[in-house]
Order: sequence, then C-alpha cells, then structure tokens
Amino acid sequence: MCMYSMGASKRTKKSVEKQNRKFRDRQAFAKREITYMSDRLPVKWDEWANGFFDKIMFYEKTDNKKYKGFCECGACVALSQARSGRKIECISCKETVVLKDWKRKTTIEQRDYFAFLDPKADAWVQRLFVGYKASYFDGTNTTYKLYMVEEERCYLYPDGDNYLFHVAFGGEMGKWYAGSGRIHAKGYCSWQVSDQALHTYPYNLERIFQNTIFQYSAFEIAAKVSFVDPVRYLLRERKEPKLEMLYKLGLYKLAEQVYNPSWYEDEILDELRDTDALKKIGIDRMEEVEECRYLSFDQLVARKEIKRWKINPSDRMDAIEFIRCLNEKKRCGF
Repeated sequence: MCMYSMGASKRTKKSVEKQNRKFRDRQAFAKREITYMSDRLPVKWDEWANGFFDKIMFYEKTDNKKYKGFCECGACVALSQARSGRKIECISCKETVVLKDWKRKTTIEQRDYFAFLDPKADAWVQRLFVGYKASYFDGTNTTYKLYMVEEERCYLYPDGDNYLFHVAFGGEMGKWYAGSGRIHAKGYCSWQVSDQALHTYPYNLERIFQNTIFQYSAFEIAAKVSFVDPVRYLLRERKEPKLEMLYKLGLYKLAEQVYNPSWYEDEILDELRDTDALKKIGIDRMEEVEECRYLSFDQLVARKEIKRWKINPSDRMDAIEFIRCLNEKKRCGF
C-alpha cells in the first residue's frame, strides 16, 4: 500500500513539473514575442477610433438669437440657436456634433476603450488601449488630439493557451510584466481597460483567422454588434459552441448572455445546452428571428407563452414583459 502511494506521488510530481516547465517556456516565448513586436497601429486606426468619440463644436453668442459655431472640421457656421450639450448637424461637414459654450469650458476630454488583434505566425497578440480625445478652442479654431495608451497584451496560442502581460505604469517604456496590472491607487488586479466595453478594430478580421481553428468563428459578427474582449470571446466560443450559432442566427441578446452570464443566469446556460431546436424557445420560423434579435432568454420564454394571444403588434413587448415579470416572481415563491 505504501509502495503504491509512493509511486503515484512520484508520477504526479513529475507530471506537475513537466506542466510547469511547459508553462514557463511558453510564457517566456510569448513575452519575447510581444516585447519585440512592432508597436505601429494600422493606417486607418485614428480615423476608425475617432468615430466613437463625439465631435465637438464650440460656440459663442454674437447677438440676440445669433450664434457663431466653430466645428472640428475647421468651418465657422452661423447658428440661430445653441445650447451646450445639444447635438446638431454641421452644415459644412454634415457630421453630428455636440455644442459646447467655449466661455464655460475651452477643453473637452473624452475616453473610450479599444482592442486590436495582431496575427503572429500561427498565433495572435491582443493589444488593449485606453483611447483619449481632447478637443480645444483657442478663440478662433477648434482642434483635437487623439492618443492611445496601451495597457495590456495577451498572447494566444492556437490550442487556447494564453498569457497576459501588462505595461509598467510610470516605468521604463517597452517593459512588460506577466499577469494583469493594477488599477492605480487600488489593490485588485485590473487597469482601466479591463472589463470595459471594447471596440475591436474590424478591418483585418477577415484574414487573420483563415486556415486556423477559429476560421469559422462568429467573432467578426460579435465585434460589430456587441462589446466583446477578443481573446475572451474566442475561448468562450470553444467552451460554449452554441455561442457561434446564436451570433450567426442573429439572436444577439441571447448570445451576449451566453458570452457574459451573470451569476444568477447559470440555469439559463444549462437550459440552452439542453436545447437542440429553436422551437423549444418559441422560434418556429427563421422569419421570427428579427423580432427575437434583442430578446433575452426570459423574454423568449415569455414570448413563447403569448404567441397564441390575439393582441395588437404594438402591445406585444408589454405582454412579453408582463409574463416575464410573472415568471420571475414564480421563482421567488410568489
């Protein structure tokens, strides 16, 4: 008995050491790859990223019910009315702009979050950025500056192994450390970009997954209609194959629940895993997908119950919400 336990212990220890050695070797290789890779972003990056920020038009009052607006496009336009925070269309560039009274504030700052997947041989590097846009008014012109602060890189192997690195905040440029960073002046492992709604650069997604295990992934769809972390999504899709199907069918709200379930939605995942046909959630024809595109699982269950009701189409969502609330109360013993 003692002999068997000793033998088992040795084999387990050897296996653990082998696994640890593989982890260290792969992590070291990933760190070399992300350290010496090019830091350049695509040519279209600034134009694409700027589209997620508000365009600013500073204005000033020149006479009774007369205003002068200074747009980021460089145009100076006449306005009959203006209120700070109001959105209008610039008659020069035809873009939607947000009005700001320059006498109150001459600098407007905005922040958003971005992801970029960079192919690396048969692997991928994910780069996460906090993007800042500052719009300035100097008295005659409105200008803006767009800049990116990179916080994380993740190296993803084709078999799903991934290694996360964070930049040294306030330290040596180009220095990377293993693991997640820390929110400044806080203790838990995350920076500003982690767990945020990410915009993923879309113009290279068609080619970077060709002839790889992710070639049939629905990530390109998910990145257009949802805020997803690329690496987290790809790994989640391998664990939950129905995630790909839901995005390709167009059931976006249901797909988002599978991608990022709340702690109280585990039973939803269990039911979806057991669901082998759309009829079980009340979708009998593909024409019905359009109506169900942005319905959650609870709303789909409620919709299935009201399908036989004779009600006006304009009242359907109210009826769905009514039944959803009743079903929710039933779980609480109502």
